[in-house]
Amino acid sequence: MQTPCTALFGFYGVGNYGDDLMAWMIADHLESIGRRVIIYSLSDRAGDSLQSPNFKRRIFPSSPSLEVALQSCDSVIYGGGGVLVSNASRKLRKFACYFRREEIFLAAVKQRQLPLAVLSVGGDGRQDAGLLDSFAADMVRYATSVTVRNRADVSVLKQLGVDAHFHPDIVWGVKRSGFGVRSQHAQLRIGLDLYSNLFRRGGGLRFLCFLQSVILSNPSIRFVCLNSTHVNCGRSSGLGRILFGSNVERYQFSDFSLDHERLCSLDVLVSSRLHVPMVALQCGVPVISVFSEGKTRLLMESVGLQFAHFDKTRIRELQSILASRERLIDWIERYHFPPVDVLSVGASGHYRQMDDFLAEVGRVPEVKSVE
Repeated sequence: MQTPCTALFGFYGVGNYGDDLMAWMIADHLESIGRRVIIYSLSDRAGDSLQSPNFKRRIFPSSPSLEVALQSCDSVIYGGGGVLVSNASRKLRKFACYFRREEIFLAAVKQRQLPLAVLSVGGDGRQDAGLLDSFAADMVRYATSVTVRNRADVSVLKQLGVDAHFHPDIVWGVKRSGFGVRSQHAQLRIGLDLYSNLFRRGGGLRFLCFLQSVILSNPSIRFVCLNSTHVNCGRSSGLGRILFGSNVERYQFSDFSLDHERLCSLDVLVSSRLHVPMVALQCGVPVISVFSEGKTRLLMESVGLQFAHFDKTRIRELQSILASRERLIDWIERYHFPPVDVLSVGASGHYRQMDDFLAEVGRVPEVKSVE
């Protein structure tokens, strides 16, 4: 008897660290419960971030072919991501072709009447279901099982007649993957995970100029400029390449183990992203969130990290902290971490619900005997 197979799709293969990490984690779980898995990639072989050591070591197959991904599957999982954010985010031109491929894949799933579970998706705190993209609304209505990463999303989907269950974001469970532990260095190390949205949100250029002055005036501090777009996909809009100095180090993500080690080496991370800070917090690295999106702000608030979220109204306060080595060290020492272990356990709820879904898929209908 052939091992049952599940097709996994999401915003995968285009170099986004958080999305690919979720694909890896979900595939790993599916394998652990005795299922084969094939991942549908939105990219092509020339620049596919699923063609990387993480997936090759575990022999997790992936394909940009819709037919290949679905040909032998009895179930489908849409795994993780901000698909419930305002529909404006799906209008970005540079991602338009990927969004279209997601839509085509969902249409094929529905045409084949394959059972679908939606796992650990989230929005940005907006409570109007009318703001959802048509793809997201269509997908959650079709799905048999839906889990979300924000409590607010439960009520949003309720407006669509969809029952969803809340659990903390699935990436909170990466701590259990054993990628690495916090490392110690004699030199203070500040990670910078910053992107071009700085320029679209007031004060970005000034803040970059400020960072450059801090770098040049603090040669004893090591500044690690991170580019979390996978190396297979080339350069991203990361702003670390603009900053310079003998104490500047650059690192582009390429392999989950190496990426995790680099995050674990930091004393603090300054980031405008969502999942990179989440992993850093699990390494015991304090996180400063700056110029971030609504979904990141929602995350910070939900885990009690409002004090570490700096929007444009608090930039001067942040500059005051970063301008002084002593003030920064004091701020780091007083950092109040969220309950990472509790969140890690809570994140397993997504898997439990997925397991229930798959058990139902594999259940053979009972045939009543006729006397």
